[in-house]
Amino acid sequence: MAPSSPSTPSSPGGRALKTYGTAATAAAVLAVALTVVLHPHPDAPDTDGRPAPPQPEVRVGARSQEPHAPGRTGPVDPDAPVTVTLNGQGHLTDVTLQDDAGHRVAGRLDPAARVWRSTHVLRAATHYIAEVRTDPQPRSTPHRTEFTTSRARSGLLTVTLGPSDGDTRSTPEGATATRRTHGVGQIVTAHLSHPVPPESRALLESHLKVTATPAAAPGTWHWLDSTTLHYRPRTYWPARADIRVTADDLAGLRLTEQLRVAPVVPLRFSTGPRVEAVIDVSAHRMSVLRDGTTLRVIPVTTGKEGYRTRAGVKVVLDKQAVLRMRSTTIGIPSDTDEAYDLPVRHAIRLTRSGEYLHAAPWAASSFGRRDVSHGCVGMSDEDAAWLFLILGEGDITRTVHTRGQEMTPFSNGVGDWNMPWAEWAKGSALNGRSAVRPAEQHLRPSAS
Repeated sequence: MAPSSPSTPSSPGGRALKTYGTAATAAAVLAVALTVVLHPHPDAPDTDGRPAPPQPEVRVGARSQEPHAPGRTGPVDPDAPVTVTLNGQGHLTDVTLQDDAGHRVAGRLDPAARVWRSTHVLRAATHYIAEVRTDPQPRSTPHRTEFTTSRARSGLLTVTLGPSDGDTRSTPEGATATRRTHGVGQIVTAHLSHPVPPESRALLESHLKVTATPAAAPGTWHWLDSTTLHYRPRTYWPARADIRVTADDLAGLRLTEQLRVAPVVPLRFSTGPRVEAVIDVSAHRMSVLRDGTTLRVIPVTTGKEGYRTRAGVKVVLDKQAVLRMRSTTIGIPSDTDEAYDLPVRHAIRLTRSGEYLHAAPWAASSFGRRDVSHGCVGMSDEDAAWLFLILGEGDITRTVHTRGQEMTPFSNGVGDWNMPWAEWAKGSALNGRSAVRPAEQHLRPSAS
């Protein structure tokens, strides 16, 4: 919950009161029994019948208890409002309520500058400090009280960031093991344990921070549906970059009446050189480039009529040294002329439905000449073994001059880069719109 710029409404007599606002609106709150009264400094002089000195009273919730001495108190309900009331003479001039991480709670002052009320709920399981200044100010330091909120009674929303790196990911305590390296086409993902309604998405999205060193092109999150976000820059990541995804400010934040956010494990990964395989279907060849330099041109065969290789950008999903490919996984019956059941070497997967780059020695006479596969890109054993060492997860492949259908952005692997940037940006809740699509059918892995 990042603060916005301070505002300074005038109090009676022209005094300026500092308050801190946020873009969040006031939430419905529950009452809790806690009242903390800040007593005057013990060295304050006796009034001798004069008006009582200012005594700010800090309440969390609607009900009062016996006054407590300043300092830490027992846990209070994070869904309750905070009220600061000035007893005695004077006016409130400065109310600051913030947690240990420096997140300030927004509030409003009444016209008489005697009562301040919070306009946003507190974070769960969080320690807060309230500092109140008045005019007159009976001592040099502000009135101060502290309290801690209890754990959330509502459900917890977990956010899982990807690509998953197993034991290479950061821990909540900040320790980080050796991180994995991905290609410059790698997409960052965020999977949510509960659906988030449209009105709460901008708040969640604003706290998911992505940084790259060296700097990447401007990027944004895109909501695929109510539980899935993808992040990409306008263009591919820089080569040999350090990518960090953090959500430190989300812990304990309330998104809806029923959901608060659990601590989010941050993500960190690196990119390697820019490796790209460009498959020119009409020329029956594949050019493999690293950082813009062509390393090898490979004769290939691609999808034949009825099984054309998909057009566009496809990001490498994973690879297997040996893979059994069966025609039944793509709907070809085993008792037809198109049936196959083969062990395939050096298989690099591009789609969930079964497009691979792989060795196809049975089609050697077709390399560089004609298309005979069921959608995959086939090549010699030697070329496939070499390519298997060059391409890795997140690297880019691009299929051009094909009569195949365009690779879809989300339903069949990582085709996110095929969506025009203007359309991608519309899927961000921070841009005022988010793309919400029905859950797309999971496609079975298959082969050619």
